[in-house]
Amino acid sequence: MLAGCGGASSRTGRYGPPPTSAEATFVRMCSSCHTLAGIHRAHPTAARALAAIRTGPGAMPAGLVGGDEAVLVANYVTR
Repeated sequence: MLAGCGGASSRTGRYGPPPTSAEATFVRMCSSCHTLAGIHRAHPTAARALAAIRTGPGAMPAGLVGGDEAVLVANYVTR
């Protein structure tokens, strides 16, 4: 009955990223303290971003995002 309506993966624009995307994870888990502009000013590599996600430097808690999702977020913020 919902054929042709699209699924969660087709949501973009004013509705934001799909809820399972790296962008959505960044918004949900990281954006209360970090902005993409701030991250890009630091010019991190994906490896450095992933290490930060895993170890939690400074006041940042370690392991807020784990596994493959952490890799996706690290790649998202450094693209």
